[in-house]
Amino acid sequence: MHKFPFDSQMCNLSIFSAMYSVTDIILLSNQTTEEANKQSQLYHLTNGEWKFMNINIIEYTDSVDEEEFAVIIYQISMKRRPILYVLNLIFPTCVLYLLDMAILFSASSYGDKISFQLSLIIGESVLAVILKDILPTSSDDPPIIGTCLY
Repeated sequence: MHKFPFDSQMCNLSIFSAMYSVTDIILLSNQTTEEANKQSQLYHLTNGEWKFMNINIIEYTDSVDEEEFAVIIYQISMKRRPILYVLNLIFPTCVLYLLDMAILFSASSYGDKISFQLSLIIGESVLAVILKDILPTSSDDPPIIGTCLY
């Protein structure tokens, strides 16, 4: 979450039997990694927030108490599409800050500068509230964008 909204995620799905060893049950993937990638590209939604990058299938046997157990791990990697956050969050914030600096160097009267500065502060506050609702909260480190805007 530290690189939000320019982050990527990897999810590991492990499938194994804790009760039956490899002599009792055979766990095998019915597809190779290439076939799974090709099929996943067909089924994954292309207009969502996440872009499917890769799926990796790992098969191995694990030894526990002199018995071997079959394990299949599906590693799925996804990348977030940041365009929504750039257009709705980063770009308006940059425009507000540029307006803020432009007003400081303008030749307008002191009263006009103060009223416009207050309007910008209110706009930045509203944007910060929206940002608080959009940013993920399940991370130990705050996202970089959150530390820059607060």
